[in-house]
Amino acid sequence: MVTQVVLGSTGHLGRQIVSAALGGRQKVVAATRRVGAYSSNITGLTEMALSPDKLNDPNYWSDRFLKHLPTEGKVVVTNAMGGAHPAPGVSLRDHNRFPVLPALEGLLSASRQLGIEPTVVSLSSTAASDQVPCEYARVKHELDHDQLSMDFKNIVVLRVGYTFDQPVRVGREYHLAAAHAYSISQLALLPMQFMIGDGSTQLQPVSNRDLAQFVMNAHKVKGKKVIGAVGPDVLQQKQLTQLFCDVLGTTFIPLHLSIKDVKDFAKQFPFGHLSEYAVNVADYGATLYDPKPFEEVLGRPLTTISSMLPSDREERLVVPYPPVLSHAKQIVAACAKSSDARKVAIAFSKSVIKELLSL
Repeated sequence: MVTQVVLGSTGHLGRQIVSAALGGRQKVVAATRRVGAYSSNITGLTEMALSPDKLNDPNYWSDRFLKHLPTEGKVVVTNAMGGAHPAPGVSLRDHNRFPVLPALEGLLSASRQLGIEPTVVSLSSTAASDQVPCEYARVKHELDHDQLSMDFKNIVVLRVGYTFDQPVRVGREYHLAAAHAYSISQLALLPMQFMIGDGSTQLQPVSNRDLAQFVMNAHKVKGKKVIGAVGPDVLQQKQLTQLFCDVLGTTFIPLHLSIKDVKDFAKQFPFGHLSEYAVNVADYGATLYDPKPFEEVLGRPLTTISSMLPSDREERLVVPYPPVLSHAKQIVAACAKSSDARKVAIAFSKSVIKELLSL
């Protein structure tokens, strides 16, 4: 029997891992700060309640694991935590290291006491090159290195590519969730689609369903590895945007903006995928990984993004509209408080107008 311990079990991907594991008849320990996040009558699932004020204490994590880890069978512990912005006064480095490292230190202590060898899966949220001059990418790579340096026998860091969900069919419609604001599927709904630079940034879209399946099979991974969790296709940003425009029935009108202008804007007004890190990746490039190691653990062919989208013209794809109004309110509020914000907003507006006039 395989037991899946999911840290970050109520996040977008964490819930999919929990669902897939239960569907595969694996036991699940869902670590959560929200008691009752899952129904108490779900067969095979146990909640591991966490106190938010104790998550930086390895001894607390050790105690939690000692109470919930089995002493028999195979154990996979998946770190799906992170993604939120740091709290005021907390550095990006500390935000990414805690509570991940204390949790793994506690796991190491508990596993030794129980005499078990868990497999650790860490979902790194960056597939960016080490050359990307961005604090976010740097601290993520540092965290990956720190985890791989720990005394676990089997640990895999997944460098995750551009993720996509499987649309949910509702009658003749397919509803596609947007885990992040300004996803490419959302941008395709706009009258014009913003391109960072010339739109040639290469992406390897990977299905969240495939990520969840990998975690289910992760007990087969031996040793310490870094694996690119990527799909089989390599698509440029403009190609992926046009694909969604074609399916959504919108017109592909790329609006090319300079990387500098977008970078300044994203640094001053970050929102969803419109972030300094994402723009830096567009500038310096993501790392292109061989999908075969990921596919071998998966145990089946990788899912392509085109195969997930409706092909029948009578079937409609439904995507949430990007949060333009909410973002605009934040921009206005920031400009009211800061002259630097106003300068960036004005410069960005001029860049957009110049590009519009050139169409």
